[in-house]
Amino acid sequence: SSVALVSKKNKSLEIWSVPRRALQMTLTLDTQCDMLKYPCPVFTDNSSQTVAKVDSQHLATWDIATGKETGRLRVCETDTSLVDFAISKASDMLVVRYANNTLRTWSLSSQQPLSSSYSTNHWIRRMFLSTDGTRLATIAGGDSVIHIIDPRDGKNVEMLTGCETAPACVAFHPTMKYVGAATNDGRLHIWDSTRGSERLQSKHPSSLFSLKFSNRGDHLAFAGTHGVTVFETDSRRKVWEVSETLPSGEYLNIRGLPRLLHFDKTDQKLACGLADGRVRMRSASEGVEQSVINAHEGWVTSVEYSPDGKHLATSGSDHKIHLWSTDNSSRIISLDGHTDMV
Repeated sequence: SSVALVSKKNKSLEIWSVPRRALQMTLTLDTQCDMLKYPCPVFTDNSSQTVAKVDSQHLATWDIATGKETGRLRVCETDTSLVDFAISKASDMLVVRYANNTLRTWSLSSQQPLSSSYSTNHWIRRMFLSTDGTRLATIAGGDSVIHIIDPRDGKNVEMLTGCETAPACVAFHPTMKYVGAATNDGRLHIWDSTRGSERLQSKHPSSLFSLKFSNRGDHLAFAGTHGVTVFETDSRRKVWEVSETLPSGEYLNIRGLPRLLHFDKTDQKLACGLADGRVRMRSASEGVEQSVINAHEGWVTSVEYSPDGKHLATSGSDHKIHLWSTDNSSRIISLDGHTDMV
């Protein structure tokens, strides 16, 4: 909404007012909140709370309006530690991953577990939670299989095979009709989640590292070192493709850039971050350039439209976050202070 979070290496979490361009408050954490070592602080769906890891056993929630801590959730015992967590944007669900490779689902509102701890038969390297919280895609280290789990009970729903290398990014269709994956060897895979069968595999002459379904689910955009391509989801017809110079290198192999593409709420615009620090907005239906923002001194790491489509947030390798007006491409505010890539 109108607030932004900045995690600092001095064990603090800053909350900024975007309209006033002013620091509202600083929350002191029990431990350093470093995005390269710990999960990033995230907003809950209604933007009234933020959740962050404060130590190896606890997550804490803060009320954005008052800055007061509203709860501290102990999510693990002394025999293990918290590694990662994911929040469903359309439910009250929180999925926690532990150092002993177990998972557990919690309720954010009641701060009570919704499931017992459960283990998987593979060592989880990355996980992607669906918007409705009913499916969790996990990728094992060195494995090319995507394991789909019901995070509410830990049961394996299906295994998606066909990738020759480990996927860099997994995306769920808004209606859960399809599951898509992009890999570093240039392959795009789409499975029919109702049948568990692969319905599309296409090879591209570049690494792929970002994948995004439109909000209506009728289009699929993916990005790689070749540029940006948009398909019609059902017909599998290529709508447009453009050559772009996108970020690449060792960082992509370690973390990927799943948020390098973003559709606005109306699905009329598609924003893409580039390696030269620019962000290009194109018509989602035709790929025609609409505007370009010189956003960062380094390459762009993520882009995201506001729900009303009036603003665009960007982050980059120059350790900065910027908020832009989509009407005239003017910069509204810059959030500095990060000591590493955002």
